[in-house]
Amino acid sequence: MPFKRKELSLMSVDKLMHLYNCTGSFKEKEKRRLIKDFLGKAVGRKACVNIRKRITVWVRYTKVVKKSGIRSTLITNIESCALHPAIVGILKRKSRVVWKRNRNVAEILCNYKQLSKKPELSCTCKHYNLPGVKGHVLMKIADIPRLPALVLNGKNVVRPKLETTEEEVSSSLRIALTSVLGNQLGKQLSNLQIDRCISLKQNGDCSAGEGLVYGVKSSSRIC
Repeated sequence: MPFKRKELSLMSVDKLMHLYNCTGSFKEKEKRRLIKDFLGKAVGRKACVNIRKRITVWVRYTKVVKKSGIRSTLITNIESCALHPAIVGILKRKSRVVWKRNRNVAEILCNYKQLSKKPELSCTCKHYNLPGVKGHVLMKIADIPRLPALVLNGKNVVRPKLETTEEEVSSSLRIALTSVLGNQLGKQLSNLQIDRCISLKQNGDCSAGEGLVYGVKSSSRIC
């Protein structure tokens, strides 16, 4: 009932979080969502934290980055905030570390989305030393001789030329934490302990890197 919602401002954070955790007893999904919404707003007015929002850290995938280390750093910073234990528990459960996908072979060799944004130009097929029909290039990547096996499948995801750096991981963590916790972090952002998020073992194998695909693109003059 609407008039009962006014009583929420008189309740403590402990009582509000108890009611929030009890919403799972309702059978209807829409009713659970509605109750969580106005209880979440009531908690937010008292604790200055949106408990309905998920903390998601987006990091570009690379072998030198440790996902477990990023999550450990994320959880440590959430726990160090002066928040109610129930709020900390919810934020920890809802926190996620998500990999950002690297580009695949097809996106590097011929990025149709990027080419569609360029102005219309005259046909340049005659300048390419590639098989064609009636003056226009018509071929498959597999028709080019002596290509690496990696390039023959456009869905193969390749390793980027530049590895994910500590600054990139640190920036992703700061964005994720401040989007939910805001001013609750204080001076913690200056000491995120990023060293445990990066592996000391460097992989020197460049056989599946972007450089190989770009080399094929430049030598065959594709797009």
